[in-house]
Amino acid sequence: MKLAFIASFIIGGLLWLSVFQVNNNMFSHSGRQTLYQSVKVTNEAFAQLMERDLRRVGFGVSGHGILIADTTRFSFEADFTNSGITQTVTWTTEEIDISEDRVETVFNRTGPDADAAIQNRDYQIGARDFRFRYYDRHRNITTEVDSIRHIGFIMLSESEQRYGDRFERHALERTVTPRNLNLGS
Repeated sequence: MKLAFIASFIIGGLLWLSVFQVNNNMFSHSGRQTLYQSVKVTNEAFAQLMERDLRRVGFGVSGHGILIADTTRFSFEADFTNSGITQTVTWTTEEIDISEDRVETVFNRTGPDADAAIQNRDYQIGARDFRFRYYDRHRNITTEVDSIRHIGFIMLSESEQRYGDRFERHALERTVTPRNLNLGS
């Protein structure tokens, strides 16, 4: 009788330990997934904002409208209000130290907002790496402003805090083809 009681106690204890382990694994996975989705949603929202600007490159201007095009800066002219008045939008990036071993890329956008008023706005979204890339009409990488037909960007973002022993990351790569750069080419 005592042996059966002890055996059932041991089996019951092992069963409870396995239930706790499954519960802990689900909780841990759920926390990581939530943090990852938060980083991904922020990345996607920022990419949509940048894509909206990049699609307007050269609209309503003679020529291509691109003023500066390098890996960390992009500046262009466009007629944002379809009124014949061109305005300039400039995207720049700056790396800042946020801790001893971490650097974050801060984005600055200078240009008209929805009301056509000039705004200077900083975006700090947890980006660890960001680069513009430019492609010609054959989709070969180019550095010549006159041959740019497609504008791409690569962004790696990371969560602000660790979950367990690591940061959650999300990488994103987009290529935009502004219609006005491809007219007549």
